[in-house]
Amino acid sequence: MQYLYKLGHTAAATLATERVVWCAEATEDPLRRLSSRWYDAGEFLSIGEHDEAGAIIDDALTELSSIRASRPEAVSLRGLFHLKASLNHARAADGKAAEMQLQKAQEQANRLGEDRNDFELQFGPTNTAIWSVTLPVEMGRGKDAVRRAEQVTASLPADYAPERRSHHWIDVGRAHFYNGQRDEALDAFLTAERMAPQATRMHAGVRETTRMMVHTQRRSSLVEFGLRLGVV
Repeated sequence: MQYLYKLGHTAAATLATERVVWCAEATEDPLRRLSSRWYDAGEFLSIGEHDEAGAIIDDALTELSSIRASRPEAVSLRGLFHLKASLNHARAADGKAAEMQLQKAQEQANRLGEDRNDFELQFGPTNTAIWSVTLPVEMGRGKDAVRRAEQVTASLPADYAPERRSHHWIDVGRAHFYNGQRDEALDAFLTAERMAPQATRMHAGVRETTRMMVHTQRRSSLVEFGLRLGVV
């Protein structure tokens, strides 16, 4: 499901998500079932159906409140749904609500006290920090994103998941582009590519941003990167 989504096969990824939800329901494990709903919410979020995504997130958080709070897997899922809610609000241009949900996710990350990968969903202080940069990028606030990224980049563990570290650098690149800093944007994208080549090259934001940069600047390294992306 995740490979299909990240490689741009959205229709197949949607079908895979439906299968994931079905399989999770069959396990009768409440936490695994809820983890599948995190992906389900993402499906609606990706097509701009913010109300539907929000309803799934709210229902999941309500159900999680009845599960023994001390279980680290439950804490992870609670934090992840707050992160998803923050992204949903950011894409709906509700910055205040997005920041409130991010703060709730940070509270859960602090409570967890470590980076975990429950249900193949990275959550903890590090991933929450990465998302804190994502939110202003999603709202087109390049200066805010770059300001936050300075702190996050300095504290990013070298052994953290390469895909998540690359996503951080993709966000940094997009933020620099919004600020009109084309050279810095390219440098950030190249850093992301070194960490996770395929994920970076298939990222829709990287491809679109690079396509726009190539049209206004024919710098050799930029053109070479565009060729690797298939946008030149």
